Amino acid sequence: MGTYPNIAISDPDRDWEINPRAGEAGMQLVDAYREGLTHRVAMVAILNSEAQILLQVRGENILWPNLWDISAAGHVEANKTYMQCAISETSEEVGIDITQQPCGNSLQRVAHFKSVETVIAGNDQRLQDVATVSRWNTLYVYQLPGGIDYRIDNTEVVEASWTELGVARQAIAEQPEEFREGAVYALQALYAVIDAGRLSTLQQ
Repeated sequence: MGTYPNIAISDPDRDWEINPRAGEAGMQLVDAYREGLTHRVAMVAILNSEAQILLQVRGENILWPNLWDISAAGHVEANKTYMQCAISETSEEVGIDITQQPCGNSLQRVAHFKSVETVIAGNDQRLQDVATVSRWNTLYVYQLPGGIDYRIDNTEVVEASWTELGVARQAIAEQPEEFREGAVYALQALYAVIDAGRLSTLQQ
């Protein structure tokens, strides 16, 4: 496992044009994996005013089972933008409707990078013979003025908790095997942004 490569793209939502098949209507995510296509993923790091990040544990019957993951993430479907996906996945996975929060629809795009991740198929027999997947990732940060209740989707998420940023940073350094590989890259990207002072309201 390496570190994330930060790639500047003027229009990330055109990533699919690099490999148009991955953006076709009707293209299933599993098929994209099996064909070795690079697909788009939106990730959201939800932070609160106590310098904590909401982390989730993935379900038992999905890819990368029982591993810690970023607050919310999902495949960007054809004709959708990264931001549209980020908003819908946050609602579906942890029950937070960003558009209804006091600070409004204020997702901040902080990183965009390509990754190749090792597949842990778990119970998904369709991908037992797929070794790696290729992704274009866009990471958003959503900062809350205070704590907020969340509601997990028990199909995809079995646990979620607020974790101090410093504790999460130590965990990905010392126990990266406990996290989905993509989540490690996303958190590395997040800490690079914080260290650069681009989220200066947060304390580590």
